[in-house]
Amino acid sequence: MARIEINLLPRELRRKRKGITLDKNLTLVAGLVGILAVLILTASILQTIKLKGLDEKIAEAQIKVNQLKQKIELVDALTDLKDKVLKRMSAIETLDKNRAVWVRVLEDLSKRVPDYLWLS
Repeated sequence: MARIEINLLPRELRRKRKGITLDKNLTLVAGLVGILAVLILTASILQTIKLKGLDEKIAEAQIKVNQLKQKIELVDALTDLKDKVLKRMSAIETLDKNRAVWVRVLEDLSKRVPDYLWLS
């Protein structure tokens, strides 16, 4: 059988229990500090994960930038080459347009100049 003991002495005279007794307020504050620490740790971990993701995206963007720089340089070189070719073509077209005129001028000059005359 279990024995039940009831202490009828006032609180001041009762034997104090040996061991640690915690105040309710101290326990509440310690619990809140613990919860706050867990929240801060969780936020820190989440921010670290986001930061790693952003670093990966930055690295990918940098690779794309380098690839596009090479393509831009190629396009610029081709544009310069195209401009040079167009300038040469316009010079050739100008000469071709005026070629018939010069042929007529020299033909007319050769008809008007007497034989055995040298022009220099």
